[in-house]
Amino acid sequence: MIYHYISTQIIITMTHYRLFKYWALIAVLSFCLISCEDENPCSQPTQNEVLVLSDTAKSYLSNYTTAEKIIFVTASGEEISFKISNFKDTTSTYSFAGTCEEDATLLQSINGLTQVQQLSLSNPSEISGPLFINLHNFPNPPSRILSEMITVTIHELFSPASFEIEGSYLFEHNLNVTSQTSTRADSLTLNGKVFYDVLEVNFTNQPALEIKYTQSEGIIFIKDYTTGKEYVYDRTE
Repeated sequence: MIYHYISTQIIITMTHYRLFKYWALIAVLSFCLISCEDENPCSQPTQNEVLVLSDTAKSYLSNYTTAEKIIFVTASGEEISFKISNFKDTTSTYSFAGTCEEDATLLQSINGLTQVQQLSLSNPSEISGPLFINLHNFPNPPSRILSEMITVTIHELFSPASFEIEGSYLFEHNLNVTSQTSTRADSLTLNGKVFYDVLEVNFTNQPALEIKYTQSEGIIFIKDYTTGKEYVYDRTE
């Protein structure tokens, strides 16, 4: 009986010792993980300042900001006006996984705010949905190269809080990075009128409307593939 009692005590003692070693190992590993995470600057998200639009970017909307309507002319000489409205100048959040500045081999969550400008052109009797022109600044992932984008969409729902755009894209151009979809023509003659530095987009799938754009005039050409009608920019009022 005495031998049995001693043996039992040894077993219990060894069991407690193993448990102690087990929990001690977990504690050490947890401490190491926390310490390593604290020492890794890439593990914490960045909080960037507000990315404001450059004067160059804002100039792509300058022809609209002091006008109430834009006048187009059709091939038959008919003047068609679109109302300029819903101008917004606001900020929106962004978040993406980008290259960590401290260690280029690692990614880091990059968060911040970007300035957004938007307005709409509308004439329901000609085109069912308004055309939304958007400007925004965004760090091009995974790098942090800034990309100022101008886009034109139709039937759009825009949420500044989440920076989400839902709509059919008609035109997009990156002002800072060479675009794979947009091209620039030195000059283009439409209805006998010459336009310079014309931006055009070649989409893989042709959208419902074709858009051509210049920095000084804004939208200079719209082609409605549904009706075959073409609109060429004339002036703003």
